[in-house]
Amino acid sequence: MLVRIDAKNYVRWLFSLPPRQRMPKLSPSRTLAVSRFLSSVARYAENPGAVEALARHIWMLPKFYLGGRKASLEESRVFLGTFKPYLLLGPAWDTLTTFLDGLTEEQTKMRDTSASATHVEYRASAPQLFQPVTYYARRGRRKWPTDDWSERICEAYDALTAAKCKRPVAFIAEALESRNDLPPAYCTIQHVHARLKAFRDRIPEVQQEVPVWLHSYWLTLDPKNRTLNANDRKWPERFEFELCDC
Repeated sequence: MLVRIDAKNYVRWLFSLPPRQRMPKLSPSRTLAVSRFLSSVARYAENPGAVEALARHIWMLPKFYLGGRKASLEESRVFLGTFKPYLLLGPAWDTLTTFLDGLTEEQTKMRDTSASATHVEYRASAPQLFQPVTYYARRGRRKWPTDDWSERICEAYDALTAAKCKRPVAFIAEALESRNDLPPAYCTIQHVHARLKAFRDRIPEVQQEVPVWLHSYWLTLDPKNRTLNANDRKWPERFEFELCDC
């Protein structure tokens, strides 16, 4: 299904979202140390269970957000056998070994899809509903913006130019100024031009195989959209911007 989008409303939504910051690389040793600290003081909290749950969540962060080598099946067998007394599996041990025996070679060699040191990630500390997380391959550049304003400005510029807007840069500057929480220097035409240089080689959203920002915006347009999936007839296959009213 082709979905037509009002470019100016899309840009207003882009700049209404909380800013996202470039995430620093996770350190497994530091993550474990912080997790241990929180676990050690959880008993003194008003809600010890909540603090202990946070400690466990922090301890799991490297698994989900830090790439790295994955153990082989044989390494995993040796580890599990060596530390079996710690695992307290009881009768479930036989179930585990049966599961491992049944794994195929293809299943054990599936690619690790966690974010790795080869990618830059931008996240908001208090994201709005459907505000996406984005990743960029570090390859090809040394310095990345500390926030996501450059990314959003480029997305806005692509949308407005696709809609044949006669004053895309000026409209972006005005949309930034309407937030009322950015330094005046951020809301000038000169600053917008400077930010556009950050992603010179980008592919416009409407040409991307997975247009993350546009799809997130589409979910906000109608509560019914949130109930659909890729098999539904009304699921967007591509997006197109309506001509601007300039």
